[in-house]
Amino acid sequence: MLFVQKDSFSALDHELFSLLAGHAATAIFSARLYTQSERKLTTLQSFLELLTTPPSS
Repeated sequence: MLFVQKDSFSALDHELFSLLAGHAATAIFSARLYTQSERKLTTLQSFLELLTTPPSS
């Protein structure tokens, strides 16, 4: 559904939608990479804590 003053999409509209889709895809991909790296960092930090924590007596 379009606004009353707009009958159809123009070539410029399609170009804008393509640009927005590209930015959205980049943001989603970057967020996924960030989440994966944070998860790996947490795992590595936990592993290092196990290695460096002295045994309890």
